[in-house]
Amino acid sequence: MAEPFKNLFTPEVITQLGNTIKQISNNFNLEQFNTDVFNHEWEALELKGRMKHVTQKLHKQLPKDYNQAIDIIVGITDIIEKENTQMNITHMVMPNYVELYGVDHLQKSIAAMEKITQFVSCEFAVRPYIIKYPKQMMKQMLQW
Repeated sequence: MAEPFKNLFTPEVITQLGNTIKQISNNFNLEQFNTDVFNHEWEALELKGRMKHVTQKLHKQLPKDYNQAIDIIVGITDIIEKENTQMNITHMVMPNYVELYGVDHLQKSIAAMEKITQFVSCEFAVRPYIIKYPKQMMKQMLQW
């Protein structure tokens, strides 16, 4: 039987994600991030649950100001480009972060999705924006 996709969230790829973020933000606490991710809830979570869980634990470590936090998230794409890093399952937290925490920051989130979707799909992240800002998002999507 094939390995479940949820098991692609390994300690190695979570640490790799944390190390990438640490290159962008010296204040990022990699050890605490890993401890928070692999807590007592981890084993019971399925794929989408693990993605959301990682995103929430990442949010806990990032600046509380969305504009600062999303700059760090988008910065991951710059490192992927610069280092020609292979994409992995943890990169799904980038659009998930925009989806969960950015809906009150339309323009900044649109710019983030435009950059992030070049690396990983923002098809789910865009949905709450379409609901909250239907006219603006339809216009934006036509531009895209």
